[in-house]
Amino acid sequence: MEIKSEKSVYFGMALLLMIMITGISSADPVNVELVSHFSGTYSDVAVNGNYMYLLQDQDLVVVDIEDPSDPVEVGRISTPSTAYDIAVTGNYAYVAEGESGLMIIDIGNPAAPAIKGSYAASEQARYVYVSGKYAYVADDGLVVLDVSDPAAPALACRYEIQGDINDVTVSGKYAYLLILDYTDRSQDALIDLVVLDVSDPAAIKYMGDHGYRNNDEYLSEVAVSGNYAYVTVGSQLIDYGGLTIFDIRDPASPKVVAGYDVPNPDDIFVLDDHAYVTGGHGLSIIDISNPLAPTIAGSYDDGSWGPDVAASGSYIYLAGDADDLAILHMSADKGTGSPSPSITSVDIEPVAGVNEGDTATITVSVINDGGPSNEGYISVSFPNNEEVTEVSGTGNEYNKLFPIGSTIYGRTGSMSATNPVAGLSESSWATGQTESLTIKVKPSSGSSKIEFYIRASLKDASGNNVRTPSSSANADQQGWYVDVYSIDVHSITDVTAPASVQNLQQSEVDSTRIKWIWTNPPDADFSHVMVHIDNAFVTNTSDNYYELTGLIEGTKHTIGLKTVDTKGNVNPEVVSNEATTSAIIPDITSVSGTDTTTNSITLGWEASADTTRVQIFRNNVPITDVNGSTSYVDSNLESDTTYSYTLIPYNNAGLEGNAVTIDLRTSSSDSNGGGSSGSSSSSKSSSNGGGGGGAGSAEDYLNIAVKDIDRQYLAMDSNVLYEFSREGNDIRSISLYSLRNSGEITSTIEVLNGRSKLVTGDPEGFIYKYINVWVGKAGFATTSNIRDAKIKFKVDSSWLQTMDLSPEDVRLQVYNEDTWQMLETSPQSTTSADVTFEAQTTAFGPFAITAEKTYPSPATDITDTGTYTPATDSEDVGMEETPAERTNIWTFFKAFILIGMVAVGYMYLKKD
Repeated sequence: MEIKSEKSVYFGMALLLMIMITGISSADPVNVELVSHFSGTYSDVAVNGNYMYLLQDQDLVVVDIEDPSDPVEVGRISTPSTAYDIAVTGNYAYVAEGESGLMIIDIGNPAAPAIKGSYAASEQARYVYVSGKYAYVADDGLVVLDVSDPAAPALACRYEIQGDINDVTVSGKYAYLLILDYTDRSQDALIDLVVLDVSDPAAIKYMGDHGYRNNDEYLSEVAVSGNYAYVTVGSQLIDYGGLTIFDIRDPASPKVVAGYDVPNPDDIFVLDDHAYVTGGHGLSIIDISNPLAPTIAGSYDDGSWGPDVAASGSYIYLAGDADDLAILHMSADKGTGSPSPSITSVDIEPVAGVNEGDTATITVSVINDGGPSNEGYISVSFPNNEEVTEVSGTGNEYNKLFPIGSTIYGRTGSMSATNPVAGLSESSWATGQTESLTIKVKPSSGSSKIEFYIRASLKDASGNNVRTPSSSANADQQGWYVDVYSIDVHSITDVTAPASVQNLQQSEVDSTRIKWIWTNPPDADFSHVMVHIDNAFVTNTSDNYYELTGLIEGTKHTIGLKTVDTKGNVNPEVVSNEATTSAIIPDITSVSGTDTTTNSITLGWEASADTTRVQIFRNNVPITDVNGSTSYVDSNLESDTTYSYTLIPYNNAGLEGNAVTIDLRTSSSDSNGGGSSGSSSSSKSSSNGGGGGGAGSAEDYLNIAVKDIDRQYLAMDSNVLYEFSREGNDIRSISLYSLRNSGEITSTIEVLNGRSKLVTGDPEGFIYKYINVWVGKAGFATTSNIRDAKIKFKVDSSWLQTMDLSPEDVRLQVYNEDTWQMLETSPQSTTSADVTFEAQTTAFGPFAITAEKTYPSPATDITDTGTYTPATDSEDVGMEETPAERTNIWTFFKAFILIGMVAVGYMYLKKD
């Protein structure tokens, strides 16, 4: 009996082992792929919605992650001290700032985070967790703050703790703290998980703890999910190292129940059925769907030590001691599963629809998101029997058209096609592989749209077809579910532009104003005239005149007119006329030479009242500008030598007067000097001067229509805003971040009449305005002085409407490194009069506000591996015959083993 009993135990253990083998499956493995990097080293990371929040030294950095493959920094704010830990909830970020305490930052506007409130630390605020209206801060003990008013956080309770708090988290009515206590130096350090009842934050109660003493261990981070606490441990806590799992259903007595060995663990983040653990090993993804039996599901080694981790959806965010933050994507391992077709894109050209008689191009792309397939199809059919002129694609079996009358297969077997069908067939469709089918089609006469049906299918290992769409309200001629698409067909309409204006001429001209008149065209559908001044659009008018005001005397301006009809057709001919404002030019007279010596000549003259400076040339070389005086001593000359002097007067608008020339001779070495003789002459300069420019500008006076300036004091690590309001200036503001104490810096705007002389070519697209934008003197606007420069500007809504443009078509361009560079531009606000935009720039100088109508290109590059070939034989177009039955060999195999083990055990016992 004793032997039988012992063998019964062995048999029972074997039976239990087989039940475990057949009844418990390991966790599904996951694929972890790097999606993108974000440059920089960060101490903590948190994710909320479409934004990621990073701590970098004293900065909180806000990053837009709506597209995880292209993270973009949108905001940044500096805090008083080094930032250690962050918690984000709602519109606020809570940052533990060491000795500066807790900072509460308003992130409602991600582009402009701002400190809302703060609470000073007793010693060092190192960790923070927010639950409801309370923030739990690890400082000198546990500090609980009421943050219902973020601008004025109030102390709710301070709970004294012996030792240092390594981490804190809150779940329900309990707070979980990791404590490291070296108080008693006579024995090893106490490493402890402490549970507190915080249901009444004003009266916290101790519930229980689980601790032990060991100087070689540490508790790093804690996360709570359901009835379990997940803690990262230095090496061995009881029987588990790395990830240790506590049962916390009895808060008075948390118990270690399971763990998973992860070397040198650091941070932990728990989401759904996975615990993400980081450390010197990189990232380990632990499946905790059964907390009592955790298993490894995946890993990623980023080469860094102890990065911080956050997860949201299927994306993982790693920040730490590596050079860059890593964004990872986690997905189920599909390498051996069932195939899964997915239609990734349907691209149509032209995107706005096709004209009658023209050809549209359709490109359909399908990816296999599952396991590999040895037979797959894409089918596109046309229920209204449009003319398909060409079919091409990437399939290795065929890419072809099945015309009406071809034999194809449907749900009920072979049939004759009643509609044309374009098909692609691929015999080796791997996981992640994309195939594309391209069709050229013409609309039927008189139709308003081209309608077409799309579907795709992949065969699995059992011969069954996995189809997309799997359900639909629509089916094609073969009886399979389809997605329905259509292309608009445009009837041919009036595209004839109106005639040009006639008799364009000046009717009134004075020193500050020019008025032009003309005769509008006789076309019945004439709508208005587009008015351009000096090659820049100004306005639309249905009148037969335009008056330009606020001008500078003696300046030249050109009007250009284009006609537009009620259908929006624009006559490309520009009818133009040039006019110059009248002017009283500055004048100098009585030019003479006096007090002539062997090495100097004194020039003297009389000047008109409006002369503000005189430029002097000696032998055609400029030698000086004289301001506020009517004489000049030219010294260091050769004796007994004749010099030719030219004097040119200017007024305060930069208008140039008549030049006066005089020849004067120095005295010989044996002369006593004291006088001079010479002749002078006067001539009109070729330049008409001015136009709103000023000293320091590299632009021609004539080309500056409006000049606007603002001055701001630039202090270190501060946001700076220049604002402009002068009429005619389309630049609203310039914002930037100052890196140095630079003092008072001037920003200058020059709205130009035409293209700047500083550039050598025109930018792409329609030109709205040319504008020079400067910040500081040459060489100041560099990355060592400023960063994050943004320009806000406006565009007339009527111009966009006339040019048939949308705000999304507008781009600001900057001329930098001898080329026009397109800047990232986005609309900000719209009124009936204009649209305001913002663009980010890395350079200052000549700019152009431009627009260009753009159309999206196909998402997938299609390689034409087939040609248009009508089918002559009966071929399958993805419409397979009756699917085969499914089988599960593994289920039968496991059952067979189990039955065999039971039978062997029974025979063994019976023999005994």
